[in-house]
Amino acid sequence: MICELNRHYKHLVDSYSCIHQKINISLLKKYINDILSFEDKAKEKYHIPHYRYEYRIEEDKVFTKSYFLTAIQAGYTLDEEEMIQALNKWMKDNLQN
Repeated sequence: MICELNRHYKHLVDSYSCIHQKINISLLKKYINDILSFEDKAKEKYHIPHYRYEYRIEEDKVFTKSYFLTAIQAGYTLDEEEMIQALNKWMKDNLQN
């Protein structure tokens, strides 16, 4: 969610679902850092510039496929912007320290 790559809306909806569960924050941070480290090593191998990672979904983040179908299947009625705001708030409160 926080990298520059395009993601399916399913990733957004799944992430929103996860923040409503009891999560081990330190373990989550470890996994995120492992994933980002792996991506950075791959970028170095192919001489791709590193992206500055922040624990937030940028305004220009590109998602693919249908938001509404994915959200409705998950039982959510909020719009995309509300979901992104909720995720950004959760990440700010729980991951940026």
